[in-house]
Amino acid sequence: MNNSLKLSEDEQSDVMVPLELWHGEVDAQGYYLVGRLLGRRHFNFEALKTTLHNPSNLIRGLNICLIEGGRILFTFDHILDRKRVMDGGPWAFEKNLLILKPIDAYDKPARTDLN
Repeated sequence: MNNSLKLSEDEQSDVMVPLELWHGEVDAQGYYLVGRLLGRRHFNFEALKTTLHNPSNLIRGLNICLIEGGRILFTFDHILDRKRVMDGGPWAFEKNLLILKPIDAYDKPARTDLN
């Protein structure tokens, strides 16, 4: 550790972090896609997640989760990752088309029209 480095008074200002951020209760801003497989009511979500999640092609991270109605929520940490996925389609899994639609943090993914 280098003891010769010192912070000025301006640099030592207090930073207030809301308590709910420490407990993970606030939804972090991300870049979202909601999707569903056309023609498939039941599918192996873990297989889909493994197939679609390729971190070598991402600038930052990606989270994939299954939500109500068999819909899939994709949360990207960088907008260019979401754009790359949208521009790279159409996408399919087990010979079934994956319909994707960009949404923002305030949209309800379960109510988004995916027809």
